Amino acid sequence: MNVSLTAATHADVTDYLVDARESYCANLVAAGVPSSVATRTADETFSQSFPGGQPAAGHQVFRVEHGGEKAGVLWIGPQPTEPQRWWVFDIVISSALRGQGLGRRAMLLAENEARAQGAVELGLNVFGHNTVAVALYQSLGYEMTSMRMRKPLS
Repeated sequence: MNVSLTAATHADVTDYLVDARESYCANLVAAGVPSSVATRTADETFSQSFPGGQPAAGHQVFRVEHGGEKAGVLWIGPQPTEPQRWWVFDIVISSALRGQGLGRRAMLLAENEARAQGAVELGLNVFGHNTVAVALYQSLGYEMTSMRMRKPLS
């Protein structure tokens, strides 16, 4: 399978930020966060992570390419307090291309990139309702390190 990572262009990052903010809000709401809080959280997260619309220092945004065409976006970078521990902040594969192994291959390439930058560990967060992603990450050897739970009282 021909999957590669190339540095995202300014236009790629701009487009990604619009879509990612909306997706993050939707996932927060699906996880039970009130809409107004989800919007504020997404705004704060992306303004801190992309000052001036560009990735924060050390962070990398890649185009995931398949057969020379854009298939998705991958955002990785070091944790602020432990730069040897890297994080997959986001991975998005175009909906029409999901289920073909592109996400798996992109994650393996992310591991290689992080390792090349001196990382000793790669972590990520995944929403519990995203069972397909949870299964993918577990099949790649990622282990659950924490779990948040909630119960509505109304």
